[in-house]
Amino acid sequence: MVPANPSRGGSGASPVQPQPSGPGDSRHTAPRVVQHHPAVLEQQQQRVHSFELRLADGITAFAGSMKFVYLHVVMFAVWMLFIERRQLADAVKDLVTVAPIEALS
Repeated sequence: MVPANPSRGGSGASPVQPQPSGPGDSRHTAPRVVQHHPAVLEQQQQRVHSFELRLADGITAFAGSMKFVYLHVVMFAVWMLFIERRQLADAVKDLVTVAPIEALS
């Protein structure tokens, strides 16, 4: 165990995990056990039991994924290439208007 450095806020209570020194080192660090605060555990239980919160979590997970980004790239490309049959300048004006509005929603 490495002594804690009091100037860095260490108390000396937590052991330092050994780090592998290179590709040939066969030592493995133990998996970290994450212990959450009781308030976090309570919030997780509420989310499990509430349909609305599970639905909101699913929508948020999809909206934050790369699938969502790819879907929008394809939708805008189809819209610009096939639906907008006007001049390119007019189509770009529409895109510049619609994209920020969609980003806000």
